[in-house]
Amino acid sequence: MTVEEQPRFRIGDFRDSVRAKYVAVARSPDDRFHFHNGRALAGLLGYEDDLVVKLPRVAVESFCGVGNPLGEITLGSGAAVLDVGCGAGMDALIAAREVGDGGRVAGVDLTPEMVEAARAAADEAGAAHVTFEVGQAEELPFGDASFDVVISNAVINLVPDKQRMFEEMARVLRPGGVLSVADIVLAREAPRSVRDLIYRWTSCVVGGTVEPQLRSLADVAGFDEVEVVSSQDVFDGARGEENADFYGALGVTMKAIL
Repeated sequence: MTVEEQPRFRIGDFRDSVRAKYVAVARSPDDRFHFHNGRALAGLLGYEDDLVVKLPRVAVESFCGVGNPLGEITLGSGAAVLDVGCGAGMDALIAAREVGDGGRVAGVDLTPEMVEAARAAADEAGAAHVTFEVGQAEELPFGDASFDVVISNAVINLVPDKQRMFEEMARVLRPGGVLSVADIVLAREAPRSVRDLIYRWTSCVVGGTVEPQLRSLADVAGFDEVEVVSSQDVFDGARGEENADFYGALGVTMKAIL
């Protein structure tokens, strides 16, 4: 199929395409994708190996992050944490260990197969205080002021209405709550002609933001103390490396306070 014949952006088709990509990651994590995944990626992003090896294999194999949002914050015992775009649940299960049985962790993901994998991982880990639901980042299925901490890892780039996502994350956070998100930041934004092609979004690059835009999304949603705390090249050696290099794509972790 030529570029001219590729499907153009329509929200329903786009979500179907994202689901299909992450169904493949959930079912065949050993395949080669445009991005890194699994335990090797966790090591690259600074997750402690002693912690990762204790997690259920299904949660680790399908991990597709671009940063370590939990590595930049401290979760208190008993805290309530939401993982937006939880995938197979690796970050959520790490958070569950930190908050203890007196806390709670919820995850939401667009892909039912990922949620199924996350639930299986939670059952295997005996993490009864962790729940997972199918849902959209722009319409979080939780009440106002429900969480102390919201995290997200490699999801903002896959959400067309990014401002709505940030507004929803602010809505479900309690006053004084912490936001920690890892995502793709570009040195230069992809042109509209490229962003209009659905298949380019699932490469996890063209949906990224430039850093001022990422900060602005948080500012407009009502967050304070917005701070970019780390960045690194997360596409080195991946199939999508050339495309990522063209746009200057990096994995960046940003935190803020509501």
